Amino acid sequence: MSIRFIGFKASLWLCFVASTLAQERAFWSVKPLQPNQSLFWISTSYFDATEEFAVAGFRRDLFRVATTDETSFPVTDARFIDRVVALHYEYGYSRKLTIAGYLGFRGISTTYTETDYPQGVPTFLAKIIRSSGFTDLWLWGRYELLNPIRLKFPFRLAAQAGVKLPTGDILAPVPLGTGMLDYEARLLGELTFFVNRIPAYLVFDAGYRLRGGDYKDQTLYRAELGLSAAQEVLLRVGLSGLASLGKLGRLIGIGEIPRPAATRPLNILGDERYGQITLGLQANFSPTFAVLVDYQRRLYGNATFFGESVQVSVALLR
Repeated sequence: MSIRFIGFKASLWLCFVASTLAQERAFWSVKPLQPNQSLFWISTSYFDATEEFAVAGFRRDLFRVATTDETSFPVTDARFIDRVVALHYEYGYSRKLTIAGYLGFRGISTTYTETDYPQGVPTFLAKIIRSSGFTDLWLWGRYELLNPIRLKFPFRLAAQAGVKLPTGDILAPVPLGTGMLDYEARLLGELTFFVNRIPAYLVFDAGYRLRGGDYKDQTLYRAELGLSAAQEVLLRVGLSGLASLGKLGRLIGIGEIPRPAATRPLNILGDERYGQITLGLQANFSPTFAVLVDYQRRLYGNATFFGESVQVSVALLR
């Protein structure tokens, strides 16, 4: 048996391994599910912020500028905590079409100290805002566009379209929904290859979100690189973000306009821009069961929270 033939067989085997690992990831894969196959992805996340990005893009203490006049109602010692438990579900409708949905239960807790100056005497007021309930419901359809089988390194391309239904409570102390329908379209790609003979993958997508009401439309992007540290372990690093287009009108946080403290709202679903990095570890206990741990940190933004989050997810393929 020639060395060239042995090398050819080894290349085919490595391609098969990379393709298999990509299939077993069972996590936001571009690969469609088999007909009547289901993917359950249950996750819990914790986001903590004591700083924010101002509209101009610089970092500052959270809610530091609550009005246009910094001597009136200054805010200090602010902290924002966001907890989410969510279910992402996918169903293989056909060989190329996968149907997906997302619904979360969200808990918001915000504390800060507000200083008033009645008759020139400073008065410190401890404030706390809590809100909890279901998020808006997202529904998608993902269709595989391209899957050339003769390439040395497998590549897939898919299109995804979705609609957001306004199931979140807009009357909660911190509104958990916009009360509007949103629509989005994305183009997704996935490439499997090798880094120093280590199976790897690259997943990327770019999209546009059309938002209802007077919310600004948004562009979205995501790229993720994964390396097989072992047969059952994947190391992942990703970059993702969104950008509301045009002048930001509904600012995230406490609005920077003069108004009485009691009527100053906290907004978490408005117009914002941000980019964040993700570091993740995935353990594949079987081809159908995986556990993921992700750490995320905001890198830049406009009118958005600056903080860190930890997410733990369980993916089950049936």
